[in-house]
Amino acid sequence: MFPNYLLPPRFTPDNLRSSPPAVNPLREDSRQIKIGAMKTRDRLAANIRRSREAKGWSQKALAERLGVTVPYISAVENGKENLTVDQLDRFADALGTALLADAG
Repeated sequence: MFPNYLLPPRFTPDNLRSSPPAVNPLREDSRQIKIGAMKTRDRLAANIRRSREAKGWSQKALAERLGVTVPYISAVENGKENLTVDQLDRFADALGTALLADAG
């Protein structure tokens, strides 16, 4: 075995024999926050696709209404594109949906 002064602090003879450390809950939480942020884009993408399909439109038909390309619509619906508020508003107008409900 190596002398303790040659081993990094976390690798001592005692913890080499012990079980692996438990998962750090703070690290898990930060990973969940990142995943949660990604889910918003995915949720928007799914709602855009669902609205388009409910109208019976192809990606080409929606692209023509918006004046964009079919690959762009595909990227939006697959959550690969970051949309601005103005772009979301254009999608909502084209699909006949509201982005924000009036607070009552």
